[in-house]
Amino acid sequence: MRKTIYTLFGFLCAFPALAQENGDTYVPLYSNVQVKKFRTELGNRPVFYGKAGIKDTLTLPFFDDFSFLGVLPNDTLWSDATVFVNPDFAINPPSIGVATFDGLDAFGNAYDGINASIFGPADTLSSQPINLNGFLPGDSIYLSFFYQAQGLSFEPLSTRDSLVLQFRNSIGAWVSVWSSPGISLQDFKAVCLPVKDTSYLHEGFQFRWINYQLSIGNLKQWHLDYVYMNQGRNFSDTIFEDQAMVYLPSFPFTDYSHMPWKQLQVNFAKHLKLHYEVPVQNLSNSGETFSISMRVNDLDDEVGAHVLNGQSLSANGIDTFVLAPGINLFTNTRDSNELRIVSKLGEILGGNNSKQNDSAIRHVELANYYAYDDGTAESGYGIRNSAGSVAYGFELEYGDSVRGIWVHFTQAEAPVTGRFSLNLWQKIAPVGEPSPGKDELVYSLESQASTYADSINGFHLFLFDSAVFVSGKFYVGWTQNSSYLLNVGLDRNYRYLGQAVPNPNLFYNTNGVWKNASVPGTIMMRPVVGDQWPTPLALPEKPEMLVISLYPNPAKGSFKLGSEHPVASVVLYDMKGVALKNWDGYELEYAVSELPSGVYLVRIILETGQTVSKKLMISK
Repeated sequence: MRKTIYTLFGFLCAFPALAQENGDTYVPLYSNVQVKKFRTELGNRPVFYGKAGIKDTLTLPFFDDFSFLGVLPNDTLWSDATVFVNPDFAINPPSIGVATFDGLDAFGNAYDGINASIFGPADTLSSQPINLNGFLPGDSIYLSFFYQAQGLSFEPLSTRDSLVLQFRNSIGAWVSVWSSPGISLQDFKAVCLPVKDTSYLHEGFQFRWINYQLSIGNLKQWHLDYVYMNQGRNFSDTIFEDQAMVYLPSFPFTDYSHMPWKQLQVNFAKHLKLHYEVPVQNLSNSGETFSISMRVNDLDDEVGAHVLNGQSLSANGIDTFVLAPGINLFTNTRDSNELRIVSKLGEILGGNNSKQNDSAIRHVELANYYAYDDGTAESGYGIRNSAGSVAYGFELEYGDSVRGIWVHFTQAEAPVTGRFSLNLWQKIAPVGEPSPGKDELVYSLESQASTYADSINGFHLFLFDSAVFVSGKFYVGWTQNSSYLLNVGLDRNYRYLGQAVPNPNLFYNTNGVWKNASVPGTIMMRPVVGDQWPTPLALPEKPEMLVISLYPNPAKGSFKLGSEHPVASVVLYDMKGVALKNWDGYELEYAVSELPSGVYLVRIILETGQTVSKKLMISK
């Protein structure tokens, strides 16, 4: 176990300013593709996890830590959906998942476009009505929450920016009760406020947060977590008997986030990580003793596991634990595979208020592409004030054919109209040396246009006219013949040797000489290699498997589902294929207490018509 020191200085200093001359740079997002994709699948209906139409007045206690990850807030608790629920944008949150306030609306588009002359309200997060009728000021109702300014957003907030909390009184008026001006990046802060004015003690009480900023996309952000309201509390009640995961498990490879399954099988030992660092947050003011585990499954079986028992967790902070699940994969003739990595807390002697934040799940597709990114763009990347090229290096285990490139274009600043060429190089000149005559360009897909896809996490597949054979180290990228920002997605959660630095395999060239990228993070371009897939649309369907989680597993009396997509129905089968239980739509819990111990199959049907099957073990 290693104590994590809260230091944000590296994040503050790591990112260059927006204005650069004749070089690479990053830009804020003009839209959020994950939100747009989710809205498209919903048909733009303003519903999420809760059942449509069920909006009963809530009773105390109220709690949400946004650990049930899924783009938009849970509409059984919240009445609007303009914030973005995610595990990516905050730094060291109280528990995995936060609600992010920025300048993007409920449909993932910038308010009023990108217009730095417009200042005003942006995102809003409002609770469903809560019945406080019959309570008295002496019942000591308090609302607490944690918040962080900036996180991984594009630039620091200004003192003009603000996050405001309001209460809705008995005559329907919203009263501002707390606010924070724009502050520099720092740890999450706890706030605890009384709800004791008699004008708030009515059957339709609500609270809401609003952020105020310029209309500049996701340039600036606030992050909210661990919202809790109940009676019998006081001002200092910001200590909780809760321990939580902080982030998703890291990717299983030493160098990539995703690899082609056939390439990986050549040398498992070279690419699979041996150790995983798992940060755990303790919100209690006392140390705890607990166990922590990591389990890894592929499509066939469990392929790795590690359990640490009797671990000590320090009070009020984050400790990092090192797990070594010893992933043991086997070669096969499939075109693809999938890994499911689950980090989970065991029983904690001092108690644990919220079980939902005790586990975190990472799905890793092993198909026919390489990637360094995690699938989420925090910014856009491009060349500023110049024509030029960008090259992105990957290394094959054996010579193979490149058939295309997946590219995520962010709608940052304004849609790009300039044309560009997508390139494949067998090699490029060494950094700092003149590149003419030393670059080996083997294919160029000319006169391409940016394609903003609202699906498959916003990736668009550019297929080559024919497969191109390469071996060893190769590079993909682009060339633009004029000055504009192409705005390829930039994953700023990328780490190299544990550090928030530029990907050392990313280069740009504006004057005939290749230079290392200067922007921390990695771009979202994924070369497609290997055998031809049946159709260009056959590959994207696989990621849809990855957004469903089933927990706890093994289960005792019930299980839950985590999904980024609305669930239409759930069917549970025995291993003979006999349907035993059928649920219509999404439930907070699926009861299985009457079933004997054993292995079952859970079939999840999404509203999109897609189906996902998961094995469930019931153990009593």
